[in-house]
Amino acid sequence: MTLRTMLLQRLQNDGPYLYPSLVPGGIYDRPLKDAAGEGGTPAAFYVKPGDPAKIRRLQPSIYLDDPNENPGIGGPRQNKVAFVRAYIHVPATADGKAALLAIDARILWLYSPKNWQPVTEWATPAIITALERTPALESEAFPGSLVCFRRFQIEYLRLDGA
Repeated sequence: MTLRTMLLQRLQNDGPYLYPSLVPGGIYDRPLKDAAGEGGTPAAFYVKPGDPAKIRRLQPSIYLDDPNENPGIGGPRQNKVAFVRAYIHVPATADGKAALLAIDARILWLYSPKNWQPVTEWATPAIITALERTPALESEAFPGSLVCFRRFQIEYLRLDGA
């Protein structure tokens, strides 16, 4: 199982706390896209009941990007460090801002070394360190929504020599 799959499953399997309670729009391994079919994430969007304009709005959602892998600094060749970002999308409202803080706190709890020690596909432990969270900014792609991301560093030993 890849690092990304483990990280994604950790978030997706956190019912009922994170999903669907805090992120009813879902947790994805690809950028959000309001479209049906391949690559689309239509469940992340909704139409507010009674909206005559039928504007599609973004629900609280998470997108986890691919980890970029780098050689470990000062370590053996097999020592690897990967960085992954969890993008958090919420409505640009007071409730959305409160949801963003709750979602971020839950992600931090789920990935905390005190609560979870993932094991890589090479049967070696991975150490996850939470890094900075960007400020929540108005989303250019989804007007009326805020987006930010939390970065994580993952350090592990890769035994296949790559």
